[in-house]
Amino acid sequence: SVRFTRPSVLPGPAAAASPRSGPVSCIHLKRYHSNGPARIRSLCHARRVYNIILSNRSWVLRSQMASFSQSMRVYSLPPHQKVELPALSPTMQMGTIARWEKKEGDKINEGDLIAEVETDKATVGFEMLEECYLAKILVPQGTRDVPIGAVICITVDNPDLIPAFKDLTLDK
Repeated sequence: SVRFTRPSVLPGPAAAASPRSGPVSCIHLKRYHSNGPARIRSLCHARRVYNIILSNRSWVLRSQMASFSQSMRVYSLPPHQKVELPALSPTMQMGTIARWEKKEGDKINEGDLIAEVETDKATVGFEMLEECYLAKILVPQGTRDVPIGAVICITVDNPDLIPAFKDLTLDK
């Protein structure tokens, strides 16, 4: 049978620091076997790896919190869909909203053209694939160099939800 003791800090320079203080602390586990000598295993390397993971995790959490706080404002709105600028040609990286075919509040039927987008090669119509209502245009007509994936408008399923998006902007 194997029995573990509590982690302990070895005497020496590392003992002055807390066991959780980072790479300078060195934790050892004593493992006792019923038929053999005690073995000591150092967790110094594991502690360093753990601290690296924690420091990277805090960076990830900070970036997630920043994006969460931005999306939280959007989620406080009624149910909606964010419409992103799609790649309308194989080489398209950015586009220009040449003209909006629909206005805010308009009903959009499946297959309706909502905007004309200038790509690197031509002007192409952007069609919606489902029935909805255009709640808010976020990228005005004539805006150049809109990257693929940028949210260009908001749609909703119910026309009664449109007023909730009246004051929505890209920075909100």
